[in-house]
Amino acid sequence: ISRMIRPAASLLMSTPNKPSLILQPNWSQIYIGEKVTLRCEIQGGTEWTYEWRPTNRNFPPSSEYSIISATESHSGEYSCRGKRGSSVVIFILLTIISVIIITLYNLFLYCFSFSFHQLILLCFLCSTCFKSVFKICFNVCFHL
Repeated sequence: ISRMIRPAASLLMSTPNKPSLILQPNWSQIYIGEKVTLRCEIQGGTEWTYEWRPTNRNFPPSSEYSIISATESHSGEYSCRGKRGSSVVIFILLTIISVIIITLYNLFLYCFSFSFHQLILLCFLCSTCFKSVFKICFNVCFHL
């Protein structure tokens, strides 16, 4: 008696509609106040419906979501799910960076914090700035 050994059936799954999530502007750091657009692109037809997460935001059911003026509260993980029969999900982590530069009466204020909680204050004053402005400069920096 001979036995015939058959290879196990293999199932090849492909994803012809692989999604991509595009961030505009396309750079690694997004700053407070910038406009940010997230766009979910899925090739293969136009019948896709989109769902954005987190759901606690007011997302439109479209392939694009724009943040007009980014704040730190916009930081987090966003996902886009394209639906047409089966679902396709893609994630992106968006972090908004806080950079504080204060301009006051031609005064440019930069605050640097080092070890032991020392605060170094650099105020570049123009020739028309007064002592009261320098005092404001120090108070603003100290309370950041």
